[in-house]
Amino acid sequence: MRRIHGRAMLILISNILAQVWLSSSLAQNREADMQQVFSSPTEVFDSWRDAIRKRDWGAALKCWVPADRDILVLEAFVGCQMRPSDPRVTALLRKHKVEIADVDRDYYARYKDQHGVDLARLVAERTEKIAATLKERAHNQKTLSPCDAANVAVPANGSMDNLPQLPPNDQDLYCQVILSRMRDKEGFYVAATNILLSTENRPDLIGELEHLTVEGKTARGMAFETMRVLVGDGQGQQPVVPQTIRKPYRFRLTNGSWLMEVVK
Repeated sequence: MRRIHGRAMLILISNILAQVWLSSSLAQNREADMQQVFSSPTEVFDSWRDAIRKRDWGAALKCWVPADRDILVLEAFVGCQMRPSDPRVTALLRKHKVEIADVDRDYYARYKDQHGVDLARLVAERTEKIAATLKERAHNQKTLSPCDAANVAVPANGSMDNLPQLPPNDQDLYCQVILSRMRDKEGFYVAATNILLSTENRPDLIGELEHLTVEGKTARGMAFETMRVLVGDGQGQQPVVPQTIRKPYRFRLTNGSWLMEVVK
């Protein structure tokens, strides 16, 4: 029953990632690794682009500022949730201890500690209410003629409008739970990206960095990126059509090295 709430939470996480906003608290417990020093924005951009071309996802991840690496890991996690029937995804989530049921359990416990609300109980009650409503609706439809069943009104006490209301979700906390359960975030990211960007779904083609402007410890530039867009033809097939866009990039000088930064 917790799985329903977890799926809904993934939508909220996707919205956070779409807005490219994440609180600084997500940078907790980050491993201190040996970071290659990039002397310029162009150098780190070329290194990142070369790593993508070689499918060296670990090297590509290290081209980003530490806080934004967590965003990329979360994006990979959400991408995995879009493939629930893929046995490779199932094995990966189990290996890194981020199966939805386990994430939800930790989230509910930490939510109760921080907010004093037993969210697990409220979610269970809401799920039971939904199940009862659907069962009642199915019963009503079976006892009526097909014509009348299509227009049957669910009684007020069985209406979806009367479902128990849930308190606001804590998106930051949910993200923190996901990240804190991973013992090897880079390993998860590499394995997940290899699944999500398989050989038949190659990475986008990225051009040279252009129009670079540097202001102190930050820099901006752009590059043309050719994406492979799937287009339906009405026959169930999805041919790949290249589409080129102009994409902005940001950089930040961090501890003596230029690194890439998510465009906010």
